[in-house]
Amino acid sequence: QTRDGGFILAGQWAASSNDPFVLFLMKLDASGGVQWQHAYGGGGQETLTRAIETPDGGFAAAGWYWGGDAAHSFVEYLIKVDSSGQILWQKLFQDPNDYSPDPTVSDVINAPDGNLVFAGGNPAMVWKLDQQGNVLWVQRVPTQPGGGNSYAVLALLPAPEGGYYGVGQEHLITNCYPNPPC
Repeated sequence: QTRDGGFILAGQWAASSNDPFVLFLMKLDASGGVQWQHAYGGGGQETLTRAIETPDGGFAAAGWYWGGDAAHSFVEYLIKVDSSGQILWQKLFQDPNDYSPDPTVSDVINAPDGNLVFAGGNPAMVWKLDQQGNVLWVQRVPTQPGGGNSYAVLALLPAPEGGYYGVGQEHLITNCYPNPPC
């Protein structure tokens, strides 16, 4: 819910069943009336999974992008728009060691200092960005020694003592693809 009592919705949209999905944001007023809606992107299969209102009255939304050319072409995506949905900036993020064919972009939150914290990837990564989209730091959630399983961060919360809590899931990594069961 937004500060004015309305809502910001994030997802994907396609003009027809033959068209690729593009990023989609919609702002509703408190009565559910559409204030604005915008589609962004268009270079591949794309979706937004989470949107928040930022302290400046704009919005940030996290999602993923797939260019369709290889298993490693999934990248995490963050877009910042103004209060009317016009793009201020958009960024793609990818861990060079990201081996997952499934995007796991999960959350974006406002940090207590006014910046943004964004989680995604498999294995999980957490990025802190300033309001202009510049990366302040990146943390990779470690996998088990020797390879093993990986982790996905599904939700972020600011920790009272500083830093952030990440809630997520563990991914079992097996060598049986493409012929399960193992």
